Parts: sequence; structure tokens; C-alpha cells
Amino acid sequence: MGKQILLASLYLSEKISEDLIFFQHKLAEISNTMVDVYEEYKRIDRKYINRLENDMEANMFYWEYSQICRGKKIQEKADWLDGIGSKKISDLKKVLKNTILSEE
Repeated sequence: MGKQILLASLYLSEKISEDLIFFQHKLAEISNTMVDVYEEYKRIDRKYINRLENDMEANMFYWEYSQICRGKKIQEKADWLDGIGSKKISDLKKVLKNTILSEE
């Protein structure tokens, strides 16, 4: 992906190139965080195997999982993707589409 971004930067303005690189890094960070959270979920899933039958264990599972999500700032990352991130995607799509369609 990095190589494609560098090649694309030959055809894009400096600001758009910087935005594209920032966005690529931000998405990589979010993806890595999601993988980390999933790995932690698998760990606590094995730890609280009786949570469906045991309310106390279920509460402990959900508390621990919520702490993981809070620590990894999942909500903030999802909010960024839904708000600023989605606007940035739209803006970058327009620029890339116009660049591709350009005769230069």
C-alpha cells in the first residue's frame, strides 16, 4: 500500500498526498487496534467459559471486555471513522477520481 501511495503522490498535490498518507496511517492504526481487541476477546472468552450459565462470570467478562475497549479507545476510533474519517474518505475519493480522469 505504501508504494501505491508514493506513486500516487507523483500526481497529487502535496497537501492531498499528506492527507492520503495520514489517512493510510490512521486506518492502519485502527486496524491494528481492532486485531488487538479481538485477540484480547479470544483470551477472555476462554477465561470465562461458563458465562452463559453464571451471571457473575458474565458480568466479569463484560466488565473486562469493556475495560479493554476503553483502554484501546475503540469508541473514539469508531467515532473518528464515522465522522471526520468518513468525510476524509469522501474528499479523497473525489480527488483521486478527478486525478484519474484528468488528461494530464
